[in-house]
Amino acid sequence: MENIKKENISAKARLKELYTKQQDITWQANFFFRSKTLATAKLKELETMGIKPNHTSRKVKRYSLREYIEFLGQKESADKFGCSEAAVKSWRYGYRNPTVNQAKKIIRATDGRLDYESIYGPISEIIETEA
Repeated sequence: MENIKKENISAKARLKELYTKQQDITWQANFFFRSKTLATAKLKELETMGIKPNHTSRKVKRYSLREYIEFLGQKESADKFGCSEAAVKSWRYGYRNPTVNQAKKIIRATDGRLDYESIYGPISEIIETEA
């Protein structure tokens, strides 16, 4: 009987913890939504005054894994990604692709500058080759 009570208490504690985490995430969603709403309203107000942002048409270049490795160099890339230079070299020249775990490490190491598409190629191409 005591085990059942302990399990009930731990289940209640887990539910309470999940609810608290959900409240934290909901707070963040509300904050960013409100920030976006305020920013949009302010931009419209400035636009009516004839003031526009300078960098609206600026596009950020997306790098492929190959380009990123060429930019950094093989040794530095290997150090940053936590793998061997041989592995980096094989990725650079297209002999091999990183495993999913290696891709996750690469994404973390580059702070999101590289993503799955920049590592493996556009998803549309991957789907076409599998069909």
